[in-house]
Amino acid sequence: MGKTDKISKKEQKKLLIEDKKELIRSLLQGPDLKIDREFEDKRLDRNNEALKLIQSSEISLKDLKSVISLSLKKYSPRFPQTFYVEIFRLHGWKITGAKIYRKSWRVAKITKEIIYGRFKGDVITTLEIQNPFIGHGFRKFKHFQYLNAKGQALLDQYIAEATELMSVCNSWYEFRKKLASKYGVPFQLNIFDK
Repeated sequence: MGKTDKISKKEQKKLLIEDKKELIRSLLQGPDLKIDREFEDKRLDRNNEALKLIQSSEISLKDLKSVISLSLKKYSPRFPQTFYVEIFRLHGWKITGAKIYRKSWRVAKITKEIIYGRFKGDVITTLEIQNPFIGHGFRKFKHFQYLNAKGQALLDQYIAEATELMSVCNSWYEFRKKLASKYGVPFQLNIFDK
């Protein structure tokens, strides 16, 4: 095997991610692409409605379709101000004005981790494919506009539970620790935490 035959782990990971994105995109875009894919890609298991990917990971189309809509929903605010007020309070960030309009990119990252991270399977990956960045840190739509009624009900539940839990915590670390314990949201604990 020559030098040109070797692929670095970084390149392999990039290829896996692109492969996964392409499969999800083709399945969500319509039946014609799905039919075309059936003949060139044998990973589609019709009995389980699941795509088996490299490294034995699996995406359940049934799970994705149960919360994701193929059509864009009309915008209507879903995140209450109390959610953002609690995030700012726990981080010690200053709140100017009656409402929080401008939010740091960190708030988007936090929302992705503590709210969208609670959805089962690859929901967040699918939402990011359907709603890509159009500029530096900006998306054309909100992720929740791609959720169906069940998905939006779950979103509202996750927001309410997170807001309630934040309100009884004194620090961001305490909140994340409790959220991980109560709802299984991944979180890196402090190495010196007892």
